[in-house]
Amino acid sequence: MASQKLTDAEIGSVLSLIFPMSEASCLGLFLEERALQPWFKLLKSSRVIEIGPGLNPIASYFPCGEYVAAEAHTGIDGLTVLRRQPERSAVVVSFNVIDDFVLGAGYELYGEALNSRYACELAEEIKRVMNPFAIILGADATKYLGRPDIPALNFGGVYLPQ
Repeated sequence: MASQKLTDAEIGSVLSLIFPMSEASCLGLFLEERALQPWFKLLKSSRVIEIGPGLNPIASYFPCGEYVAAEAHTGIDGLTVLRRQPERSAVVVSFNVIDDFVLGAGYELYGEALNSRYACELAEEIKRVMNPFAIILGADATKYLGRPDIPALNFGGVYLPQ
């Protein structure tokens, strides 16, 4: 049975636990990964939504047809941005955000692990919005999104719509 969608107030509570990616950059860890190179090149003609761009947004390295950044600590978190997107409407990229540490795992708010619900709903929204692919790299990418179609460094990889 699927969980009830998080309310805006619950999302706001979770955001206080999310590690501030604006103070970090994880894209650099993956720039040279051979399996990702052809996919990075495809961003040029794609509408791209980046969840947690941090100090080095992907648009700084690869031209994107259109670029939207979702950074939780600016009040524009990934889940909220993706909920507003049409189905199969953008390439979704994220580097080290789909990670229980980053998403504040282990903390309970109001008696439940809202952060786990947030991560699950974020993963569902990534799957709904991604087209023609998503590049999701993070310590817990496979936990929430399943096995990638093109693995990269055992941290997720490229996901294709099913």
